[in-house]
Amino acid sequence: MHNIKLFESDTHRFILLNESEPGEEDGIRSNQYLITHHDAGVLLDPGGFGVMPRVLAEMLDRTVPEEEGTVHH
Repeated sequence: MHNIKLFESDTHRFILLNESEPGEEDGIRSNQYLITHHDAGVLLDPGGFGVMPRVLAEMLDRTVPEEEGTVHH
């Protein structure tokens, strides 16, 4: 699996996380996207049980976890 940086600026990134190779992902293949603004990010289509550990690791490399209950507007 590898990541593809679709867009990057000083403050924003749009990354296709862990693009799977044929045979790496069981069942229906899915694409996981991470959009970041500074240290905040949103994960789109996190995928299934088989890919989630790798997706989570990639996401944590690029974002800073928030305290529980923190809300951003």
